[in-house]
Amino acid sequence: MKRQTAILLILIGWFQLLTAQTLDKIADIFSNPTEYRMPLLMTPFEFKVGTQLVSLYRSPLYFDSTETSLVNSDQLYYRSLYRFELDLLKFNFLRYIVPQNLVDFQTGIGGSYTTPLARLNLPDGWNDVSPKDETRLFYSPRILELNVNQSVIFQWSERFCNTMQFNYGKSLATAYRSLGGDRFLDQEKTTWSVAVGMKVFIRKEERFKEAYGVEVKYISANFDRLADSKRLSPITGMNFNSLGIYLTFSSMFGGYASVGDDAKNLYESGDYIAAKANFEQLLQDIPNHPRRFRVRRMIQQCINQMPLQNVAIAEGFIEARNFTKAANYLDQAKMKNLAGLDSVITEDFKKITEIFIHDMDSLFLVNQVDAAEDLLKKVEILPIPDITDLANEYWSEIYFHRGALFTEYGIWDKAVASFDMAVKKHPSIRERVDPWLLKIAFGYINDANKSIDEKDVALALESLQQATRVRPDIQFITKEPIQLLEDGVRALQKEMAIQKLKETSRQRIPVAPKIQPEPELGMEEEMVLEMLDHPSTITQYTDHLNHLFQLWIYCYTDGSEKQYYFRDGILFKIETEKTDSSE
Repeated sequence: MKRQTAILLILIGWFQLLTAQTLDKIADIFSNPTEYRMPLLMTPFEFKVGTQLVSLYRSPLYFDSTETSLVNSDQLYYRSLYRFELDLLKFNFLRYIVPQNLVDFQTGIGGSYTTPLARLNLPDGWNDVSPKDETRLFYSPRILELNVNQSVIFQWSERFCNTMQFNYGKSLATAYRSLGGDRFLDQEKTTWSVAVGMKVFIRKEERFKEAYGVEVKYISANFDRLADSKRLSPITGMNFNSLGIYLTFSSMFGGYASVGDDAKNLYESGDYIAAKANFEQLLQDIPNHPRRFRVRRMIQQCINQMPLQNVAIAEGFIEARNFTKAANYLDQAKMKNLAGLDSVITEDFKKITEIFIHDMDSLFLVNQVDAAEDLLKKVEILPIPDITDLANEYWSEIYFHRGALFTEYGIWDKAVASFDMAVKKHPSIRERVDPWLLKIAFGYINDANKSIDEKDVALALESLQQATRVRPDIQFITKEPIQLLEDGVRALQKEMAIQKLKETSRQRIPVAPKIQPEPELGMEEEMVLEMLDHPSTITQYTDHLNHLFQLWIYCYTDGSEKQYYFRDGILFKIETEKTDSSE
């Protein structure tokens, strides 16, 4: 039993999947603006009123004799019936069996009342007295019906839908009515009808909406054996097969557009990224949406098309010179390996590189090295092909510019460190670095000469040794002075050692007082002078763009010093050097 149940469940699931996919393929043929709408789940009520024209091609009445007739019964006025219908509680049960929203199937119950507006007098010679209350009899047919109905609804826009409805039920028909209201000549019979129509929704975006419509209906209602136990009439039957037109009013639940329809519009506009997000939101909000199979396919199509959009977005950011976002979008597109797109991506990366080179060269041309460094830091981490070698060349150029600046300032150690980094990043720049290193070497030699003049033998020796390390090819200049100075230093050290043994106390050098407040970056020269007074030394340098650079050095009695760098009278850098004070 369990095995049979499992097999049955598998077959039901297979049927649901196959049917849903088949209907999805059929739905793809139609261009429906509400393709991902929610189904019309329920119609709480629907009221219809209209007129029916009975027996289009023959008499509407059957008689017990071919020679008998009812005067005026064949006239159009008396063959027109008015019908009132009320359908209740129509549910879309089928959606739980077959998940689809191409058409909606609603099943419900209903009833109708059909009658002519005018009664017809019975001819002379006919019995026209009621056997119950002896009041006058008239020909005034009436049909009461209770039915089960099935509607098929095709909603082809947010505002309109077409319908087809089939009714099947039991009807009670009577032909005579007395002035007292009694009914005679009756028959119960199974009847059916079919109708097609159109509805318009008034509030299209809401879940509950009113719908007004019109429909054409055919009714099969042939009452051929009227019961006449009292022998009142020669009429034996009524042929009420008829065709009519109705106005309808109903309240309906469902049929509203979902976020999937927004996703479809975004997809058709080329915004595949937003479309994918909306399709995923639809599955998250409504996991059992009737078109979930289609939604999953559309998500994959969005993923397949996203590289095209990523490239388009990247090209917009390239125009705006936003290299970070442009490169990231191109990298996302490149990872998809979409056929025919690699050449476009390569060309766009090439554009980024060319613009980057142009911007960097322009910054170097106006000596904006700091701005060039900021741009380089942003670009070198981007996934641009072959960017590493190009970045190293520009880093080399930045270090070269800084080395040249430190050389002009006479800050030899920082200049050497900058030139070393320039060569490390791009070895071929050494040809441009060597002349500057020679200048630094002679700068050390000049410092050594000044130190000798000031009888600072140790400093002179250090300067000569630095010059030799920077440019080993000038040893023929520095070798002999270094040897002499090293001998002098050893002699001085020996004499100093003797003096230390003779001293009984050491003089302590007072620590420089802390200055409050201290200068801040961005101050002008006059403001710094008001706070610190005049520096110990001032070094000036004017570059090829006529920018005036100054280095103010303040030396303190504890052996420390502060260096203040100015550009065109504005403080832009502060350095502090601390040395151990000698006892």
